[in-house]
Amino acid sequence: MVALAGLPNAGKSTLANALIGAKLSIVSHHPHTTRRRALGLCYSENTQLALCDTPGLSASLPNAMQRAMQAQLSETLHGVDLLVWILRVDRPLAPPRGLANLLQDSAPPLLLALNQIDRLAKGELLLPMLAQVHAAWEAHDYLELMPVSARRGTNLDRFKSVLARHAPHPCWLYDVDSITEQPERFYIAELVREKALWQTRDEVPHALGVSIERFEKTDLLVHIDALILVERDGQKMIVLGQGGKAIKNIGVKARRDLEAYFGRKVMLKLFVQVRQNWRNDSARIAEQFHSE
Repeated sequence: MVALAGLPNAGKSTLANALIGAKLSIVSHHPHTTRRRALGLCYSENTQLALCDTPGLSASLPNAMQRAMQAQLSETLHGVDLLVWILRVDRPLAPPRGLANLLQDSAPPLLLALNQIDRLAKGELLLPMLAQVHAAWEAHDYLELMPVSARRGTNLDRFKSVLARHAPHPCWLYDVDSITEQPERFYIAELVREKALWQTRDEVPHALGVSIERFEKTDLLVHIDALILVERDGQKMIVLGQGGKAIKNIGVKARRDLEAYFGRKVMLKLFVQVRQNWRNDSARIAEQFHSE
């Protein structure tokens, strides 16, 4: 079991998807896109690696949703065999505030991954940057430091080999044909949320949630009713768009990916509902974290 952790927008989900070779977690340009742990599988040298994508470490916990996300992160880190902390070349490289509290007690062995090395203007900048990371993190007694690019696939096979070498035992925890343990309802909700995030861009990211109200499968067809939650009337109008254009685009893009996932036609209906302050509503938060 390997946890992929880091600050918001470190590239955790992109790296997880690249290592697995399939879409485990949704991605967007917004911080805190990942809200709950997502587990996916990849393999190296006859070792099964269970990768746990986690919410980003945050010092600000303004609502119950954020507190639940940080609880997911803490719980995951204390239940894995290895922790990979992901850094970005264009962000601060030093250990962040709050990390010491997260790693106290029974924290797993630590590896570092320097992501997005393809963004470096010159290749010769990499070695000085690795030296800078080492100096900043030396006190944390990390095992190895790997430069990678999730977007370009740089060093990913070598990275998996490093993870396999540090695996404490060779046993396989999941079926060989599996790539994830995520419930289908959770995957559907996250996929719809991803499309809504990209459609609405910077206007309603953190106030947006998705609840699956209907999910029925037959051999030929999948019926899905998804409820998109927002907190204000103005946000609802943004999600709907002029003449319903925005929500139609969300539905078209989500349906296309869902039909590829299920291998059959998908009947997807999207609804938008205003629920003021839903991110402090324990029942709605539970839906975001416990979709079965």
